[in-house]
Amino acid sequence: MPTKWDNLFGSGFLLTLTNEERRYLGLNPLDTKWDTLELYSKTNYWHKRTTVFFDNDVIIKVIYESKKIVNEEIRSESISEYDTNIQTENRTWVLPLTERGKKKKLNATSISAYRPTGCIFGFGTSPKEENSSGISVVNCVNNKHIAMGETEKIRKIKNDAEFHSFMKYYMETCPEDYFDRIKELRESKHVTIKYNTGDIFRAEVDRFRYTYGIITGKVREIRKWKELPKYHSLRNVMMVPILIRFYYIFTTDATLTAKDLAYLPLSRIKICGDNDIIWGTHKIVSHKELQEDDIEFNLFCQKLPKSADNSKESAYETLSANKYVRNNEPFNLYIEWGTASTILLWEDMTQDLKDYFSSYFSPHRSVATSVSYYDLWNKSSSKYKDNLLNDVNKEIREKLFECLQLKADAGFDDFSEKFGGLTKKEIISRL
Repeated sequence: MPTKWDNLFGSGFLLTLTNEERRYLGLNPLDTKWDTLELYSKTNYWHKRTTVFFDNDVIIKVIYESKKIVNEEIRSESISEYDTNIQTENRTWVLPLTERGKKKKLNATSISAYRPTGCIFGFGTSPKEENSSGISVVNCVNNKHIAMGETEKIRKIKNDAEFHSFMKYYMETCPEDYFDRIKELRESKHVTIKYNTGDIFRAEVDRFRYTYGIITGKVREIRKWKELPKYHSLRNVMMVPILIRFYYIFTTDATLTAKDLAYLPLSRIKICGDNDIIWGTHKIVSHKELQEDDIEFNLFCQKLPKSADNSKESAYETLSANKYVRNNEPFNLYIEWGTASTILLWEDMTQDLKDYFSSYFSPHRSVATSVSYYDLWNKSSSKYKDNLLNDVNKEIREKLFECLQLKADAGFDDFSEKFGGLTKKEIISRL
């Protein structure tokens, strides 16, 4: 008699990869002679099935599926597959990796504690939502991934047949060096790269194209500047962040240098973790001495409770404690650009400013772990729209400057000179 798990997951997988598809996704082939064991678990709304494949007593491959079910409706579902090498005792106990370890009962939890030996393929979708699907292939050991691209096609995949149709197209259109990249993805070791301000890195956009970016600052070093106030927003940024800007270019040329990129415009500044740089996901390919035009900081604003002490120290306490002003409540506005800052009182704001900042979110509100260009170039992105330096906010930025008694076209140095911060030239001397 079918169980509730059988009814939920059925006899097959959400996607059933062919071995030829696995080859393109960085996975080892599956042998139909291997024995399988299905393990089920549930955590809150998530229903999970873990299928393990045995070669004798060794777990050689794992397929993991999950479904989020709310009010008996599947809201999202996903599948992942990876190769592994987990030694077991009689397929009942998972053996430890070291002599000091202890064997554990074989279940979904004990299996998940063991790292894959190579790549992890993942697919996820929301059945009721259009354009919600995604595919990833990543090696967690070396932090490398396949830059598949084809986002618009992938987003539309909803079932096994559509996935195979996409993979047929994908495999037919891969470049000649594709399997060289797969080999590097599967076999390269974990590395730790030293990087410096002014380093230029190359990022893969998809199978054919690259983009380039430059590191314009290390937040850890900036925090040591005596001119950086103790209440500065950069003191509250998590991880090991860096400041980066991308060059506005998509190219098939993987050999561009600082000289080649010199005449290209740069994107807005982004604060992010250095993982993709330090682990070599994005390769450092060149270097340049920073110029004033390379320097940028976010024009950062933070609402403060109107009842609070109108001081910058109060702003720091608010930032540190993540105290937020509710929408439609009066507020004072802490404004920061580079190392300079000021506070604009509620009484001194125009109604336009009050309306705009009542639901405003700063570009500092979260720090991405990855070095991604997507939200910098995508004009539909909330982070793009919230950035006061972008042209979409030119009018509100000019009104803000007017309230601060600055010219409408005031720049970074103008703000710094008025409110006691470092100019771009002075910042370069400290980088």
